[in-house]
Amino acid sequence: EVDKRREINNEHPLLMMPLYANGEEFNQGKYTFWGGDTLTGKWENIPDDLKPYTVIQLHPDDLPKRDGAARDFYEHMLEEAAKYVNPKTGKNEPIPVILTVYTAGNMPYHTSAHWLSTSWIDKMYQKYPNLHGIFSTASYWIWANDIENKAADYLKVSAKNGGYFIWAEQNSGSAIEKAFGKNGKIAFQKSVDKYWKNLIFMFKNTPAAEGNDSTTESYMKGLWLSNHTYQWGGLMDTWKWYETGKWKLFASGNIGKSQGDRQWLTEPESMLGEEALGVYLNGGVVYNFEHPAYTYGVNNKESLLFSEVIKEFFRYVIAHPAPSKEKVLEDTKVFIHGDYSNKGNGKFFVNVNTDREQTPLYMTGRYNVIPAIPGVLKTDKLKESVSSSRIQIKEITSPEFSSTQARKEYLNKLYPMNYEGDIFAQKLDNRWFVYNYKVNENVKQTGKLKFNSLEMNVEFEPHTYGIFERISNGLKVNLNNFRTNKDSLWSNAQDANQAKKLPQLTKKGAIKWIEEHYIKDTQFGEKRVTKIVLRGIDKLPTIHSLSGTNNSYDQPSLNFDQKNHMVTITINSNGNLEFELHFLEHPPPPPLRSGC
Repeated sequence: EVDKRREINNEHPLLMMPLYANGEEFNQGKYTFWGGDTLTGKWENIPDDLKPYTVIQLHPDDLPKRDGAARDFYEHMLEEAAKYVNPKTGKNEPIPVILTVYTAGNMPYHTSAHWLSTSWIDKMYQKYPNLHGIFSTASYWIWANDIENKAADYLKVSAKNGGYFIWAEQNSGSAIEKAFGKNGKIAFQKSVDKYWKNLIFMFKNTPAAEGNDSTTESYMKGLWLSNHTYQWGGLMDTWKWYETGKWKLFASGNIGKSQGDRQWLTEPESMLGEEALGVYLNGGVVYNFEHPAYTYGVNNKESLLFSEVIKEFFRYVIAHPAPSKEKVLEDTKVFIHGDYSNKGNGKFFVNVNTDREQTPLYMTGRYNVIPAIPGVLKTDKLKESVSSSRIQIKEITSPEFSSTQARKEYLNKLYPMNYEGDIFAQKLDNRWFVYNYKVNENVKQTGKLKFNSLEMNVEFEPHTYGIFERISNGLKVNLNNFRTNKDSLWSNAQDANQAKKLPQLTKKGAIKWIEEHYIKDTQFGEKRVTKIVLRGIDKLPTIHSLSGTNNSYDQPSLNFDQKNHMVTITINSNGNLEFELHFLEHPPPPPLRSGC
């Protein structure tokens, strides 16, 4: 094995930050990115504490569809990245880069990546030690004849050079199953057998309309646990708002794919954090977010989605490593073998742990994400991986999975109920992770959770997630419900039909809107109420280490009911908020008096 150029694991998670080539300006002889970002400027804008865990992902986007364009652009950027001098140290500190080498089936009429050869990739790996990997993304909608062979080559050349092949895909059209050989093409499967330690598989939840978020995530977790991928992760994409025909937040009616650049701007910010929690809680360690102008920012400035949600979420991930493979296996009771595409894809989990096919969120964390591998893969590696555990390996055709009712009954026997209510909650050691899973409905959700003798009731409004950690002298609370008001994007539409007919917001127009009405002159959302009730408390708790963005929260109020040993905490906020509650559940016994 060749030494890796960087380690990626739960103690070294990875945030991929995409920059999209600007083809219009490339035709004028300029090497620039959409959104006015620059390679050096974007890197320098990343906080120093995140830099060791971040890479810049280059994307060819609309570069001219001809031989040489992507090579020229990439080589220019790799050279700039390699020669970067940190102004704080005065030293050459190359910027880590990942190249997008395959997208949309690499069709010559779609992408200039079509002309990037494996030999050229090999040459770039050898010339630039700061090239940490190559990336393939979103080919589910154009499954090219040679994709399995190409993926096999990408993995092999990456392993040869100590880099990673990172593949972001969704099981639309059975893409994950086909990648491993469902069509009889097993080149990638064979390459994985040899080089799996250089592979990272990610979901890409863009095509939400097809209803396969839950099943794709199930495959990602299963491929990791069965040693078919070294790590796994997620690409959370706000284009899903467009793919599923949503428009103004909480508005009724479906506008189809009619207002793309308005629609991807509208997904609520904190919902991206809820989606990313599913990765973290199930052992995933690689994160990417799109649309990049909205999720990361423009003109080398942070978007509010990045500063208020992604940055704070990722800081938590760094400080609190995701569960290890051993821990995840320990918490896993069943493993599915078979093809979800033969079982209705996302329909498989509806009313089991999701409320519908078209959702990236779960309605319960009771079962965690159930891991699976496609039917084309043998269970030998899986059996080796789980040999020391009591995990049941079940075929997807088993009677236990024959209906929704059968699935629920089977899983309920394996995973005891550990909380009550209609909210999502999942326990990890001494922490509860909680969120309201409603995507586009203004509905509160509640839950009743326990930390041994301490009972906690919560009430969350939509797009709110919280992490509650039991500490020696109380409870640590992380809350995020950040949302801006983007109704101005839809101000000239009173209903879905009118929304469809609005003038198109162009790509340039959307970027300009982000600069002028999102990064500047922001229309913040209203503060929303989160309630926490604690039972088993003997005295009024005190609040410590309260921190959040200026003006994003009111001082939390505490109402103590001494008779019932209960305290109600009411929080009015719109943003990331952290604090500790210190309390004494039971006073310590008086010291023993020494004898005479």
